[in-house]
Amino acid sequence: MTLEYLEYLSNKSPAPEQLVIMLHGYGSNASDLISLAPELAEYLPHAHFISPNAPHLFEGGGAAFQWFSLTQRDDEFMTKGAREAEKILNGFIDEQAAKFKLTPSQVVLLGFSQGTMMSLHTALRREIPVRAVLGYSGMLLSPHLLKNEIKSSPSIMLVHGAEDQVLPASMMTLAQHTLNGLNVECKTLLRQKLGHGIDMEGIISGGKFLQGMFSK
Repeated sequence: MTLEYLEYLSNKSPAPEQLVIMLHGYGSNASDLISLAPELAEYLPHAHFISPNAPHLFEGGGAAFQWFSLTQRDDEFMTKGAREAEKILNGFIDEQAAKFKLTPSQVVLLGFSQGTMMSLHTALRREIPVRAVLGYSGMLLSPHLLKNEIKSSPSIMLVHGAEDQVLPASMMTLAQHTLNGLNVECKTLLRQKLGHGIDMEGIISGGKFLQGMFSK
């Protein structure tokens, strides 16, 4: 399955050195996160940013998409949907990396909400690891399964609003606890007075995190 996408390439980088794949949330589309690319490019001036539409039309209608259905919110149902989307996403990651003659170690997954769920689910199970995951306002699906399924340990940073009413900030704490217990590096940033969204401090901190990943 081919995913439609939007892209942003800094004028400073005709030949990209990194690839940032941006995964939008439930009921959104590719245009949502690509708007963050100019700010993040200040920290990764040689990166190519790609934001695909999720593979399935949003069950709520409109010009929107979803990675998996949320008609049921239990872990088992959502994880089943994520496993199906994971195959499509992995194909997209490998296809785009090859297109730009990059290796997965030069790839970052950046997600928001359901896009963060997909980023974590996929990155931790890849045979060939991506470099990092930057996740906003998301959660780790079925954390109890990860011990037996983890194959990769990318560096991870999670950012969450303390006032998030969609996915409570405790989801970030649980994810960090689970990941650290499996020896996966996971930094977190809790943004006070922020709901289910991304603020400028989250963008700046995320940009610095990504910059650090490629300055080592």
